[in-house]
Amino acid sequence: MSEKKYIPGYGPLGAKIMVLSECPTYEDNQAGKLFSKAGELKRLMQESGINPNNCWMTSVSKFHVPPNVGKKKIPFAIRAKTEGIDIAEQLRDLQSEINAIQPNCILGLGK
Repeated sequence: MSEKKYIPGYGPLGAKIMVLSECPTYEDNQAGKLFSKAGELKRLMQESGINPNNCWMTSVSKFHVPPNVGKKKIPFAIRAKTEGIDIAEQLRDLQSEINAIQPNCILGLGK
């Protein structure tokens, strides 16, 4: 199991756009911040007229879940469980986060 480090969402309360990823990347886990290596995403957002600093940035799981390795595709929930992460709890926390921020739009990233 990898180190279980909680990486919270961030941004302005009341943000109209929530950017949602599956989980923190390995790099995010090392940096302690979501979207730590998201220069391309932020550039594309700015080109589209969206200021990333005005968005709430978060993830479904606040803990890093290792990606699939090899040809066999293991579902995210199973990989999370293997790491000791309770996805049902993560989803409840995400719902609370959505209720607190109340975005107009949620931009889901990933598969």
